[in-house]
Amino acid sequence: MTGHFAELQILPESVQTFMRPLYAFRRRNGPPFIGDCMSKEELIEFEGTVVELLPNATFRVKLENDHEIIAHTAGKMRKNRIRVLTGDKVMVEMTPYDLTKGRITYRFK
Repeated sequence: MTGHFAELQILPESVQTFMRPLYAFRRRNGPPFIGDCMSKEELIEFEGTVVELLPNATFRVKLENDHEIIAHTAGKMRKNRIRVLTGDKVMVEMTPYDLTKGRITYRFK
């Protein structure tokens, strides 16, 4: 055999497995630090009403507990072209780290 892999055949098997490419390791074991990401169970859900339409597909939403937050539409809502207008009742997901911003995940009919 010719090429770059010709010298691998003469190495012991333990060395050959050690010389596995880095991309093969990541593909088999997933991306690094996946356990450090916040899980979806930690999100807080509220119902609210859209009060104002803001630029860049963001909205001012008044929650049931009379707090006002800035929210943007979730990717699936954008993908399926679900329109959100002033006065619509929506479901908002918020992270406990920033209670002033959220993501609109559902528009009630």
